[in-house]
Amino acid sequence: MEKVLISNGVNSYLQISKLTAADIPVMAAIMEVKKEAITETWFREAAELAAKVTGKSIMDKTGVAQGKDDLKKIKGISDKTEAVLHKAGITTYEQLSKLTAADIPALAEKMGVKSFTIKESWVKQAQDLIKK
Repeated sequence: MEKVLISNGVNSYLQISKLTAADIPVMAAIMEVKKEAITETWFREAAELAAKVTGKSIMDKTGVAQGKDDLKKIKGISDKTEAVLHKAGITTYEQLSKLTAADIPALAEKMGVKSFTIKESWVKQAQDLIKK
């Protein structure tokens, strides 16, 4: 189930903790399980676990993507880099625009790359692309 959640942009306890009983049918459909397999206990347990985690994860900061943007329009992002960003859950300009220089090491770790691979200029370029 974890792989299905991650592939649908749910990557942290905090995200799960924000769900409600009204979200169960949607989650069940996405995960291809019966609604009864998902309980509100998940949400409470996720909230407890999220409270124990220090700091926010990258996905908590960027949020769940709403669609996909062409990240290759950002100078320095190649097809390969875009694919790795997607795998890490970053698919939109909006998500990139929320990052800071302090977030680069955590994003690099999530992507499985060295920090120097990720450029601070990507954030500004993403912000500019949103305005267009």
